[in-house]
Amino acid sequence: MSTTSTTPPIRFTIQSALIWTAFIAVACWTALSCHTFYEIFGEFLSGFMLIIAVALLLTTPIVLASPYRREWLLAATGAMILFSLSLASLSVRLGRLHAEAARVVKYVDAFHFQYGMYPDDLSGYTFADSSLQPYFSYDGHRNGAEFALYYHPIQHSTVRHAYTPKNGYWLQEEE
Repeated sequence: MSTTSTTPPIRFTIQSALIWTAFIAVACWTALSCHTFYEIFGEFLSGFMLIIAVALLLTTPIVLASPYRREWLLAATGAMILFSLSLASLSVRLGRLHAEAARVVKYVDAFHFQYGMYPDDLSGYTFADSSLQPYFSYDGHRNGAEFALYYHPIQHSTVRHAYTPKNGYWLQEEE
């Protein structure tokens, strides 16, 4: 009775080392995307992203021992490229929103300094990038004594970035 294995043995060649390195790079890429994912989609969904990153990292040796390792690598890389395209677009918009938010806060503070009150709305503010205006909402009477500025790269999101004079900037998740 023979006990030969049907899977080929793992050969350590330059090609296999490159495949291992590429697979680990995809896992690290996934892990690094978690912070951006958190800022855009919040704590709950970024937890799933973190689980995927850890699972990918932990299963790397098993997948790389598989005779279909190239197909797995192509699938993982393709999925990350598709995922990263939309994430990169939202991340760029979020960066522009952060810069615009700083200008809005500066305007509101100057208005408060000049008139002793916060503006009721942002109708007097001219956006540096008018395409970002729909991503902002403003409350000039938050808690009766301060203003609140909210923004997010997706218009209708349960997660939004917020600013108040008392708390500064933070990420607010609605329940």
